Amino acid sequence: PLEVRAVTVPGWGDLHVRELTTDTVDRLNRAKKAGDGSNALALSVAATLCDEHGVLLFDVGSAEDVTFLAGQGFARLSLILRAVNDLTKDDADPEDEAAGNA
Repeated sequence: PLEVRAVTVPGWGDLHVRELTTDTVDRLNRAKKAGDGSNALALSVAATLCDEHGVLLFDVGSAEDVTFLAGQGFARLSLILRAVNDLTKDDADPEDEAAGNA
């Protein structure tokens, strides 16, 4: 199961984020390379903002959802993605970190 963590977002309250799947990362990379006008930041938030059970709150495939997120403040979306990044930091192998491989 994907790891889920609580995050407090000003103006939105207490929410949760889940780690990105490799499938989602690949889709985001393809959208970026295709230059289809997708907002990568909004797509990333749509792919990670979830309820406490890991169920996404937004549909990455919904132009309406992505447009809504794209209209939010940069600081708010950045806070959400920093929480996602913190999930991956916690997963780093301590031996790799000690060896400088993280």
